[in-house]
Amino acid sequence: MRNSKGFTLIEIIVAVALVAILSAAVAPSVLNNIAMGRISRTQSDVQAIASGVMRFKSDTGKYPRLDTPANPDTLGEAFDFLVSTNGTWPTLVTNANWPSSAAALVTGIGAGSAQTITNHLIIGQNDYATTTSDTYIRANNPEDPTDVGFRQGYISSDPPDPWGNRYMINVAPLGMVGQPVWVISAGPNGVLETLITNVGTATLDTVNGDDIGFRVQ
Repeated sequence: MRNSKGFTLIEIIVAVALVAILSAAVAPSVLNNIAMGRISRTQSDVQAIASGVMRFKSDTGKYPRLDTPANPDTLGEAFDFLVSTNGTWPTLVTNANWPSSAAALVTGIGAGSAQTITNHLIIGQNDYATTTSDTYIRANNPEDPTDVGFRQGYISSDPPDPWGNRYMINVAPLGMVGQPVWVISAGPNGVLETLITNVGTATLDTVNGDDIGFRVQ
């Protein structure tokens, strides 16, 4: 009969080796599944945000870039970008002139100016901290599809991407024929590599590097 004193040193070594081998075999698959899950979530997020932008336009007749009634939705009189309210500002490659710091979050217009996705696509107001008035005209009856106006909640939430960086939209060229507009994430490496001018006009019809984007127009 086997004695009851426990495992021998050889048995323990063999068991530990087997666990190590199994862990080494399983770990890459688990990590790959996590990575693919983050990419899939990002793809869903950018599509949902892009859909929100277009439903906003359908309801209000405007694009979500109105600074104030004094700065209407016209080229050169609106801000250039919408960005997630929270998250890290991604690193940029040369000539990828996306917003890179909170300095872009100005209450006004100008090259490279940005406001938040939450305020414009969820709440329906601009980023002015001192105003409570709505930027966009509200629908009197949100349940009536023929009633023109902002209906609130074009996206359900405004989180950063799965790597903690802000989503961004170059809203300045919306409505301009032939000008790409992207909802974009810097992707796994946290570096925005898709080139864009300092007034939000994309220079390519495709995203660069491991950026993850959805083209609004």
